[in-house]
Amino acid sequence: MAVWNFILILFFLVNFTITQATNVSLVYTIDSYRPVAREIVVTQLAFKSAFGFLLGFYTNPWFEKHGYNIAYGEMAATCGGVLMFWVPLFFWGKRIREKTPSWSVMRWVKWDKDREVGE
Repeated sequence: MAVWNFILILFFLVNFTITQATNVSLVYTIDSYRPVAREIVVTQLAFKSAFGFLLGFYTNPWFEKHGYNIAYGEMAATCGGVLMFWVPLFFWGKRIREKTPSWSVMRWVKWDKDREVGE
């Protein structure tokens, strides 16, 4: 019975981190890049959906190869690693946001100064 409790805790951690990683990243990027908020929401939700699909699609082969404990432990570690991206943003987020408009990839973004920001 203790094995199933451990698996349920790991399953909870996987689902919690997927949900919270999306929430934290959406709030941070919408607050930081308000003029392109619509594009950010679509991109992040598409990435989350692809990540969730891949975890779900490869779950059964993962269980067969490694067993429940190891597979859920690896899933929880992967999701926790993604969630830990907040640490560099906490320390260097302001500098990253200030340098972002000068990145070459930002030329593709339609970021006009008079763009509607919804306020």
